[in-house]
Order: sequence, then structure tokens, then C-alpha cells
Amino acid sequence: FFKQKTAYEISKRNLEGVVTTIPWLSQAELAEVYRKAFAFVLPSRFEPWGVVISEAIQSGLPLIVSSRVGCRLELARDDENCLTFSHFDASELADAFMRVEAFERHQAMGLASCRLAEFYSPECAARDLATAIRKQTRLISEDKVDK
Repeated sequence: FFKQKTAYEISKRNLEGVVTTIPWLSQAELAEVYRKAFAFVLPSRFEPWGVVISEAIQSGLPLIVSSRVGCRLELARDDENCLTFSHFDASELADAFMRVEAFERHQAMGLASCRLAEFYSPECAARDLATAIRKQTRLISEDKVDK
């Protein structure tokens, strides 16, 4: 039902040539989609995390996500790199398409995604893991000294 409502809203706003709905894709196929995309939309009704959002911000894409995407609090910052819509409201989703389409907003949102992605890079993950290991090692060493 949501698919039909979304298709109707896209048509009503003359966005057929702008918005493309894509079915499930393999990892290799996704890379090409990210490269060609203007924005990334995840209209999930339920999404505990949403790994594709991390990939999309690494690609510097503005995001449009439903209110049910779990990682939106971490990776999708409202009005910075993301527009959020109610997971059941196709009209809000279509409005978000229209808002991102403005070039200046699109550019700013893409840059915000790039800045946010820096905190989730493999280098940052490795640094944070190394820091956690050092802290844990220190705690274990201190515990041995106390005994």
C-alpha cells in the first residue's frame, strides 16, 4: 500500500524522472548506485540499524530516511545531512524529495554526510578499538598490582 501511495505522490509532484525506486541489490551493485545517486532514501517500516546508511554517508549522499531507521540518531542528523519522514506518510516522503532537490541544500547535505562519515571510518574504528584495548589492559594491570 505504501508503495502505491509513494508512486502516486511522486507522480503528483512530477518527480518520475527524478526518483527511482530500486529493489534489493548486491554489495557490488550498490557501489554503482551510490556513485550515480543524487540522494539516498531508506523508507523502511522497521530497520534496527541500516548499514546502507553508513555506506551512503561514506559516498557523500544526502539522506532521506523514515522515522523507523535505527541509525538515524547516529548517522542521519535532521536538517544537516538528512530529512526524516513518518514511516507511514508517503506525502511527507515526497515533500522530502522536493526539499533535497534544491541544489544548495543538496550540496550542503552531501558535505555534512562526508563530515559525519569521517567519524565512522575504518581508521577511526581502529583508533577507538586500540584506545579501548589500552584502557582495558591498564585496568587489568592495575588490578594485578592491587592484589
